[in-house]
Amino acid sequence: MGSRSAKTLYPALILTGIIFLLAHAAWGAVDCLKCHPEKAQGKVVHPAVQMGCESCHSGVDASTTPHKFTGKFGLSALPPELCFQCHDKAKFTKKIQHPPVKNGQCLTCHTPHSGPYGSLLRAEGNDLCLKCHAEITQKPHVVMDFLPNGHLLAGPSDPVRKGKPFGCVSCHVPHSSDWGRLFRYKADNARDLCKYCHGFL
Repeated sequence: MGSRSAKTLYPALILTGIIFLLAHAAWGAVDCLKCHPEKAQGKVVHPAVQMGCESCHSGVDASTTPHKFTGKFGLSALPPELCFQCHDKAKFTKKIQHPPVKNGQCLTCHTPHSGPYGSLLRAEGNDLCLKCHAEITQKPHVVMDFLPNGHLLAGPSDPVRKGKPFGCVSCHVPHSSDWGRLFRYKADNARDLCKYCHGFL
């Protein structure tokens, strides 16, 4: 083959290869939401869904129905490690961890795709906490000498976290904390929390 033929053939081969690869990528791309539209429907949609299903489900062969999976549900990792690919692990691994967090059970409280409640919670506000901690409503909470009937569990506004309602997460964090009982603020006991809302105590 002459050098002149090679000069024209090689660029043509490279161009053909690029066109083939682009076409193959287009044919191989699957819009999961065509068959699973409910995953992106809801008041709140997980940003990962908007980034593309493959951001979490990298092991799905959608060329067959039913799909073939590598690993559980085709996930690239299992929770909580999957979640830590986007969420800061340090916020979930402090000294005291909520048992579902410690056990990697993120889906106990959150839906993975979309839902009606903020932060993709499975219920709203205190209702979520009470699914596991129903005993809190059966007796006064935080009984002290000046609170013989216990502290309110809910209210229209959190005095410290402006714009948010008062509830369980006003005093406790749901994931992990450096203080006992998952206290939101530095405190050795419930009474130590009072000052954060009631400066006069």
